[in-house]
Amino acid sequence: MKPQRAATVLLHRPDGKILMQLRDDGGGKEIPFPNAWNFPGGLVEDGETPLEAAVREIKEEYDLEIDPTACRQIWSYSHAHADEDYIFLCNVAIDVAPVLHEGAAFAWMTPAEIGEVSLGFDQGKVLPHIPSDEH
Repeated sequence: MKPQRAATVLLHRPDGKILMQLRDDGGGKEIPFPNAWNFPGGLVEDGETPLEAAVREIKEEYDLEIDPTACRQIWSYSHAHADEDYIFLCNVAIDVAPVLHEGAAFAWMTPAEIGEVSLGFDQGKVLPHIPSDEH
């Protein structure tokens, strides 16, 4: 089986808040971590770099065009759903207006607030890798 690669995106506003997605219940089909919070993202497709996947996923899930030069990889790790998950911190404007296309809801949260919710995909491991100057 071919290794699965994923890209996870921390959309970061100047006020220190990060966009979080509340996963839905799967609508009758089984999905990993139903009704849990997570950072947006998804699998890297064939022929795509992890950064390209990050930009595509944000477009698909939130109808936002993010500037790849505003993103930097801050970490990578593996979990049950990806052999390598690339974590990108992408700076966005305070007035960015996501349109929800995937999941049940979204919310802007501080890293401390994120630490208080139930996260899917072992994403609690990401929190210590958010640079402290970004809080």
